[in-house]
Amino acid sequence: MDVHRFSAETPFDIGMQQGKAFKDLLQRGLVTFKTMELVWSMKPRWMSPSAFLWIAGAMGKKKLEPIYKQHASRQRERIQGIARGANIDEHYLWFFSSSEIVMGINDYEVPLACGCTVLVPDPASMDTGHVTVARNFDFATFVMPYLRVRKNELAGYLKTMDITAAPLPGTFNGYNEAGVFIATNEAFPIAEGIRKPGLSASVIIQEALETCNSTQEVIDMFKKKPRGSCNIITIADKHKDIASLEYTSTELHELKPGKEERYLVATNHYLAPELAKIDLPVTAVFGKKAPRALRGTCINKTSRTRRETVKARLNQLQPKAITRDWLFELLKDHSANNSVGGMETICHHDPENISAASMVIDLETLDMWACFGLPCEHVHEHVGFSG
Repeated sequence: MDVHRFSAETPFDIGMQQGKAFKDLLQRGLVTFKTMELVWSMKPRWMSPSAFLWIAGAMGKKKLEPIYKQHASRQRERIQGIARGANIDEHYLWFFSSSEIVMGINDYEVPLACGCTVLVPDPASMDTGHVTVARNFDFATFVMPYLRVRKNELAGYLKTMDITAAPLPGTFNGYNEAGVFIATNEAFPIAEGIRKPGLSASVIIQEALETCNSTQEVIDMFKKKPRGSCNIITIADKHKDIASLEYTSTELHELKPGKEERYLVATNHYLAPELAKIDLPVTAVFGKKAPRALRGTCINKTSRTRRETVKARLNQLQPKAITRDWLFELLKDHSANNSVGGMETICHHDPENISAASMVIDLETLDMWACFGLPCEHVHEHVGFSG
């Protein structure tokens, strides 16, 4: 598994390096993206895909750039650098940055399936005694060609390692040299008035990875930054502080494992009572704007099923029984669908969405084992933080 290493004095130069490294990929991807059913379902019938993406990007830039400038200036500079390095219009990158927020808005026509499963066992349950994270990043299949492992070394900030999509300044899952891990799972509440202009989760994660030395510092950052999306954030550090943040733009609730619990599990539904009451109903189904293969199927049952599967497998174990190999097998699990991969299995299969990346990370040694694509079909490869 290749690691793309970007090292520079400024965020703009880091972005330039990323843009140059992924130039051909981004230019080809933009052409492909314009032909996708997802884009055609969002645009007005009379508008061309190119015009729609440019106008949507212009609207995203107008709304988000002032917020980035004030609250995430480094990531704003990275976007500018990526555009320059890849020789593509900056408006398209603002479209991708804003789409993370837009696609999380649920009106029973949500175009993307819920996804992502994260487990952080109590270190006392690990054979190593280390804080270790296991995660499947589930997303629409179109993201697969654009996923990369990225090592960032920005002068004056913490070194970070992540798995991200090529056009993004931020990341959905990563960790830093201080032994802090952060990942986001989408949430889909349906209440009105809970979304305000703000930063996407991936941008706040990048900001935190570059500056935070502990779980508490990450929590403090998420409380202070304007949040533009609805998410469930898993945070862990090598000092054994493990937490989940469940939030909207207007509310944030911190959850930690109870004294009797030996793990933290996050999927895509809220556990905090204050947010659970506005969460997507289990009975909700994909509507007519979703890809055809998903229309009429249940949206959020997968989230509850995946969480219960993880808990059931954990409850069968004794302390000190969790090994790295056991975590690999968990991420491949198909038990919720009679040993066949499906929409409700931890290793997520459906016509439009899959477990696009899978990872196990030891926060004590900073070692990661990861694969792109379905973990049931691929081997987790070792990626050293400093190697």
